[in-house]
Amino acid sequence: PPRSMALSRVVCLSRHFAHPSVHASGVAIARACFDGTSRAFSSGYLERRQNLEKLKTRSGYDTYSMNRQQPLTRSAVPRAVEQKEVAQQLHKLGNERRWEEALEVFASIEDPGPHMFYQALRACTRSLKEQAAWDLFDRMDVKSLPAYTLMMAMLARIGKVQRAEAMVNEIRAQGFTPNAAVFTTLITGHGVVRDSERAMSILDQMQAEGMPLTSIEFGCAMGACARAGDHLRARELLARMDASQVRPDVAHYTSLISAYDKSGHKDGARAAFDELVARGLTPDVVAYTSVAMSMTGTSAFQLVTDLRERMRAEDVEPNALFFNTWLRSALDARDLEGFRRVREEMERSGLHVDATTERRLQSYRELEAEGARPQAEAPASSSGHLPEGWQEATDPASGHPYYYRTADPAGSVTW
Repeated sequence: PPRSMALSRVVCLSRHFAHPSVHASGVAIARACFDGTSRAFSSGYLERRQNLEKLKTRSGYDTYSMNRQQPLTRSAVPRAVEQKEVAQQLHKLGNERRWEEALEVFASIEDPGPHMFYQALRACTRSLKEQAAWDLFDRMDVKSLPAYTLMMAMLARIGKVQRAEAMVNEIRAQGFTPNAAVFTTLITGHGVVRDSERAMSILDQMQAEGMPLTSIEFGCAMGACARAGDHLRARELLARMDASQVRPDVAHYTSLISAYDKSGHKDGARAAFDELVARGLTPDVVAYTSVAMSMTGTSAFQLVTDLRERMRAEDVEPNALFFNTWLRSALDARDLEGFRRVREEMERSGLHVDATTERRLQSYRELEAEGARPQAEAPASSSGHLPEGWQEATDPASGHPYYYRTADPAGSVTW
């Protein structure tokens, strides 16, 4: 049945997105597709189904009218197949954010229908091409609820959350009732601008209007708290989930870990990770990376290395972000040999060098060159007398003392 097909698309999209914020946006759009398609199916699907059944019993095509105006000829069947292939091509280009190619394909379509408009609009909104998206949206004769949700999701992602909220009134004016996808899109948008208070108020509004709060809605709100570094509201949401008997998953705890990390509560991030495991959940690479990012100072390298060993035991493959975090921890510990080992493992994994990796490599080269310079011997502890021209300072991240020459502070640091 068509509703089951739409629901399966929602489930597939919700499983596809790993990171909480991306997961939230993807699910919001998927749910909009479900709600929009259910309305379309209710009005037109049964009629089209009956007409197709008639085709199977009639000897010719000339008595059947596909658009209720012109008879369907034999040549129209290949054309329908061709349009389906074009729609699939537009969908693929949208997934790959190749919006310019998608617009070229769209321009080649003679008299494009609502579905073609939707797929082209999807390619532009996923690529965050605001002007191109508005051009298409304004050309649409019939603006569906999924189309509105695509525009709102794009506006939310680029930080124009007030404009996205204004579209709710436009949705109501078109005769639609804003659904959960509309509200979760707004929650995600407020997360982008780090307004966790407003995100929570929208969640409360949904509950007040009788909408059920599922793991998806809670996940969007916790993702907003993670972006804002609001660990107090994230913890409050987790308590509300328990009270509502909504079981949290790894993504919810990952948001909690990130909220603690961004608020500077590093110990809270690690405690949240331990709580995740204690609840019987299996951390994924995103959860491992989030807790690794909270580890700083000279002890961080060993802590992240221990995490990597746990990942091996659980058969969790690290991604580029984890490797870059691991490289950063080696630099914090001034462990050049450890840095080289991590870099070699990253190369064996086949991950490409991104801009963050390049910065790590540059810092490594600078540290390596610094270590090659002859330096005067600094005292072993801060209690002794410093040689002439040396000064002592304390590293704010680790609390450990370090020493440097007054004449060359950057090139003479000694721990």
